[in-house]
Amino acid sequence: MKKFQMILITVFFVDLYSLSTTEYIKSFFTPDEKENYSKEYPFEDNGILEITLPKGNITIHSWKNKKLLIDAFKKGPKENVNGTTIVSKISPSMGQLAIKVNENKEAANVDLKIMVPENVKLKNISTDNGSIIIKNVSGPISAQTKSGNIEIKNAYSKVNAKADSGKIVLKQKQFNKEDSIFLETLNGEVQLYLPKNTSADIQAKTGRGVITSQVSVTLSSLTTKLNKQYWNQIKKEIMGSIGEGGAPITIDVARGNIGIFEY
Repeated sequence: MKKFQMILITVFFVDLYSLSTTEYIKSFFTPDEKENYSKEYPFEDNGILEITLPKGNITIHSWKNKKLLIDAFKKGPKENVNGTTIVSKISPSMGQLAIKVNENKEAANVDLKIMVPENVKLKNISTDNGSIIIKNVSGPISAQTKSGNIEIKNAYSKVNAKADSGKIVLKQKQFNKEDSIFLETLNGEVQLYLPKNTSADIQAKTGRGVITSQVSVTLSSLTTKLNKQYWNQIKKEIMGSIGEGGAPITIDVARGNIGIFEY
């Protein structure tokens, strides 16, 4: 059995000292400090990556190398940057990398830019306050942000993306019968791009917005009067199939439009 590597990266914050009111006001107007951190690890092509940030953007791109490159950029008042420590550990027994930033109100903003092998599995990529960009990853993707946008380009497998407040754009390069797509946002639009000849069962719903599709959808059988109420409903909620049907696609939006396009 092939052995994998496990990399654990923990970012935590140290309360260096308590500030008086005067010191606090002074630090509030202090220009931001910046500090960069970079590290590279050998990493299996089908390893697992997990990221949790309280605030900061996450960018993940793939490359041909069996290596994982991490660039972290800290920004904030000097005491916050100095109090943000990055610790990394690696174990040869498992193929999993976990990056975690402990929650702290005085934390520096941490932006992560990561290069990964093409088939890496993105298990749980999340940030409370920031955007997520993922490009050219062939493995399954799970991403979540409370405040920020999610953009996923050239996905080849299962995708699960959630945003409390933000736009979701998914460009699916390949969609197989064993795959699935789940996209959800409370406040923001969703744009889904599907490859030609996609076959899927689709459910899409928006509370305040409209649904449009450039891809042909065969709607499920429905007995109804063709009145204003029906036309208003069909703009907000659809259930049916694309192509021959099969793999599930679910889109749920509270406030925002849904657009389905051919990629």
